[in-house]
Amino acid sequence: MTSNWFKNRQRKKLPSEQAKVLYDEALFIICKSTDRMFALLLSLEWIAGILCSIIVSPKAWSGTQSNVHIHVYAAVFLGAVIVSFPIFLALFHPGKIYTRHIIGAAQMLMAALFIHLLGGRIEAHFLIFGSLAFLAFYRDWPVLLSASLIIVTDHLFRGLYWPQSIFGFANTDSWRWLEHGVWVLFEDIFLIYSCIQGKMELRAVATKQADLAQAKDRLEESQALAHLGSFELDTATNKLNWSSELFKIFGISSHEFHGTFKAFLQFVHPEDRTVIIENHKKAMQTKQPFHMQTRIIRKDGLTRICESNITVLVNEENKPVRIVGTVQDITERLESEQIIRSQQAQIVASSKLSSLGEMAGSIAHEINTPLGAITLSNRYLETILKKDVLDKAAAFKLIDSIAKTCERISKTVGSLRSFARDGSKDPISEIKVQQLIDDTLGLCSERFKNRGVKLEVINHLDQNQTIGCRSTELVQVFVNLLNNAIDAIDAIDDKWVKIELSDQDLGIRFIFTDSGPGIPIEVRRKIFEPFFTTKGAGIGTGLGLSISKDIIESHHGKMSIDDTCVNTRFVLWLPKEHQLEKKVS
Repeated sequence: MTSNWFKNRQRKKLPSEQAKVLYDEALFIICKSTDRMFALLLSLEWIAGILCSIIVSPKAWSGTQSNVHIHVYAAVFLGAVIVSFPIFLALFHPGKIYTRHIIGAAQMLMAALFIHLLGGRIEAHFLIFGSLAFLAFYRDWPVLLSASLIIVTDHLFRGLYWPQSIFGFANTDSWRWLEHGVWVLFEDIFLIYSCIQGKMELRAVATKQADLAQAKDRLEESQALAHLGSFELDTATNKLNWSSELFKIFGISSHEFHGTFKAFLQFVHPEDRTVIIENHKKAMQTKQPFHMQTRIIRKDGLTRICESNITVLVNEENKPVRIVGTVQDITERLESEQIIRSQQAQIVASSKLSSLGEMAGSIAHEINTPLGAITLSNRYLETILKKDVLDKAAAFKLIDSIAKTCERISKTVGSLRSFARDGSKDPISEIKVQQLIDDTLGLCSERFKNRGVKLEVINHLDQNQTIGCRSTELVQVFVNLLNNAIDAIDAIDDKWVKIELSDQDLGIRFIFTDSGPGIPIEVRRKIFEPFFTTKGAGIGTGLGLSISKDIIESHHGKMSIDDTCVNTRFVLWLPKEHQLEKKVS
């Protein structure tokens, strides 16, 4: 999928290239529409020229007589010759460069014909200036130059050889054409500037359109990579618009979707439709954004899980006008998370086994010692029972000793079983903090004795203080911290570990301090990274602190190193009441 995305990305034009294409297309459309306009204008001018030749021209040239004049034939046939080819080009070759230059020449020739038909009247010359203004619609200033050249050339030759045709007088100054040419040039200056300015504005619009198109492409590409689509629902018309990625998520094409909220519900899993309808009504009433997970059934029959974030937009009167949001296909993500959780559980189990291996000798001693005591008590009890006179008091004392010893073994085995099993799926429950400490010490106290480490517990909490947690996971964290402390201070003379419990900020603070000299700064930066360890080869997995931090954070707590303490100190904070995150299947 990624490789295809890069291939598609390479095929797309760069913004500058796309802007040039849009600019050329817009200019072509303008030129094409202007060509069609001139096709109509030239046709009308031809008809108007014929009318002028019939009505105005004979009187202008022959006094009060109004008869058919040769100018009528000039208007009909010469006008037809002038306009026919440009009209043909405008209809069949619109937008071409040569088309607009030929049209510009024809327009100037028609203006010259009108000046002749009107007897060189001064008002007839205004048609030249109007024609140049119309030609400026092309926004192509070279057209103005070619048209101006033609009309100035016409004025030059007719001014020299037929001045009455253009100026209305048989005798006039030979430089009169130059005066008219200067006025044409004067207008050209402003029209050329307007053409250049118009092209600049057109190019700026094209650049903005290219940027918007690129932003849209990037949005669609991002949505495709994230399997994230967007939608917009008009509450007044109930019209629902989807992004292209949303059609892919639902496995349909745009023409297969009717674009309504009701049509959308047809793709929702029947068990989830009621929830969506209720959330929709609630959103319309409260105008508050909301989040939900729903199942959809694609056209191909596959069931997918989608996550939606929805916002209600209101008008000035605080009435809902649109509902917008995003929909993301999270099916693969949930499956990946499930795999990760399974792998994490295996890693946790591995870490537990490693901890059990480290404690194996101490646990064996914790069980063997009371078992030895039971054996001795049992033999002594057997001796008492064999005597002629039964010493009941001594017998009951031995029996009581055996019972307490068995209880001690049972407690140790229970703590061991609880520690060894997978507690990640246990529900959050209220556990006494003291019970957590007792379970932890039941696994570690013998190891402290064997290694000559003094252990002190300072509990500032009420004996009945509880905390919402998964007890098995927290005991694992505490055991890991204590085992690390024992290993860290094994080589020093003054060996001690202190556990302090206190109430702080709606939670419980657990402080584990040992007599070690602290953790170097370069180690502190990596100490919570998976597989990082300062122990020797083959000792530990390097996962203990990483897993411990994950467990504390999964309980919405915090775990850190107190770098202000001269000794090694880990600080844990856990909320008293743990709120489970609600999950929608």
